[in-house]
Amino acid sequence: MRTILVDDDPVTRKEFLTNAEEIASIELVEVFDNIRDALTYSQINKVDLAVLDVWDGEWNGTYFGERLKDLNPDVIIIYITGQKELSLALEAIRLTAAAYLLRPYQLEDLNYALETAKLLSRKRKRRIYARTFGHFDLFVDGKPTEFKSAKAKELLALLVDRQGGIVTNDQAIGTLWDYRMNDDATQSLYSKVRKSLQNQLQEIQAERILIVTRKGCSLDLDELDCDLYQLLRGDDEIKKHYYGQYMADYSWAEYRIAGLERLING
Repeated sequence: MRTILVDDDPVTRKEFLTNAEEIASIELVEVFDNIRDALTYSQINKVDLAVLDVWDGEWNGTYFGERLKDLNPDVIIIYITGQKELSLALEAIRLTAAAYLLRPYQLEDLNYALETAKLLSRKRKRRIYARTFGHFDLFVDGKPTEFKSAKAKELLALLVDRQGGIVTNDQAIGTLWDYRMNDDATQSLYSKVRKSLQNQLQEIQAERILIVTRKGCSLDLDELDCDLYQLLRGDDEIKKHYYGQYMADYSWAEYRIAGLERLING
C-alpha cells in the first residue's frame, strides 16, 4: 500500500520511520511535517494508507482525514497521537480509521494496525485476476483487458510468472528482446514499454498491482490473484482449468510446464 506519514514532530516521525523499517509491507512514499503539503500531494497522487498525527500545529489531523476521504473514499487512515481526549478517538472512528494508537506504542501495536489496514484494503479494492493457463489475460472486475502494447502485456505476464519477485531491467530486456543487444536503444524501448504498462493499468484502475523502482519491477501480490498462485497454494479445484498450456504465447514460459504437470498429476 502506498503510504504517507504526516506528523509535525521530528521525534515522533523518527520513531515511526524506525518501526517502519522492520515492516516490509509498508511502501512509504512520502513523509510530511505539515498537512498543507500533504494535502497538495494527495490531490495529484494516489494514497492507499495515511498515518496521521491528530494535531498538526494550526490544523486538526481529523480535518485532513476528511479531506483525504473526499479525494479517495477507499483511503485507509491510522492515527498515531499523544492526545487522549475521547472526542478525538470518536472522530477517528467516525472517519472509519483503521486504528487509533496512543504514544508510546509498541511495534506489535503498529503491526496490528497495519494488518487491519491491509484487511480493509483487500475488502475495498477492485478484483484483479490474471489467467495464465492457456493464453495470458488480465481481468478487472471480471472484464478482460485489451492491451494497446503486446510487449507491455508480455512484461506483465513476466511479472506474474515471477510471483512478486523483482524483475530487473536487464532481466526484462533479456527476456522480451532476446534477439537484441542491451544497448541504449533497447533500454529506451524498454522504458517506453514499461511506461505503456503503467498507463494501461492506470486506465483500468489497476495501477496498484505494479511496483516500479529504478532497478526493476515487481507485483504487489496482495492486490491480485491468478490461477498459477491458486494452484501453488494447493487449490485442487483450479486443476480442472489446466489443459497442458501455460502462457502459450511466450516461449520463455515453457520451462514451467513440467513443474505444473507434476503438481497436477502428482
